[in-house]
Amino acid sequence: GGITVLMLVAFVAVLIVVAIGTFRAATNTKDPANNMLTAAKIANFRVPPGYQLLTAMDLSVVKMAIVAPKGETRPGFVMELEGMSLPMGGQSDADIMRSMQQGLSYGTKCENFKPAGEDRVTTASGAPLVLSVLECADKGSERTIEFGRIPAKVPFGAFLAAGPPAEFDHAAIHALLQSLH
Repeated sequence: GGITVLMLVAFVAVLIVVAIGTFRAATNTKDPANNMLTAAKIANFRVPPGYQLLTAMDLSVVKMAIVAPKGETRPGFVMELEGMSLPMGGQSDADIMRSMQQGLSYGTKCENFKPAGEDRVTTASGAPLVLSVLECADKGSERTIEFGRIPAKVPFGAFLAAGPPAEFDHAAIHALLQSLH
């Protein structure tokens, strides 16, 4: 039912944080062409100038693509597109976003996440997106996270950007999301 779906969404949010940490710790040894094929299973988009598709992962029901600054194998700022091939059981966007926020708080171990507003973007296909912005003010863990649902080729698509405030690149976020079609 609904609780199972929300628990799965929260679990996926934790998985996203763990995957970003794993990708940061590893160098990019995957085939770039294969990464693009995997990313295209989530959504059609263009990687912003100065960025690269660092890696992508297809775990059957969950697909992830990590975009990071070119030349960086341990970037501080990353953007991720995520897709789940499971029906969301009629859950509202608000319930899903709340579950994602809880999962992100748990996965990042941030004890002091504070809502910091919204970011609005329109995709190439004209779809309006509203992303939630969170800031972690824990000493030594300062970071900004921006996340929300995106149109995708799978039943559930999500976008997440995370990084230290000084490295957070709103122009790259907007370029990537505006290219979604």
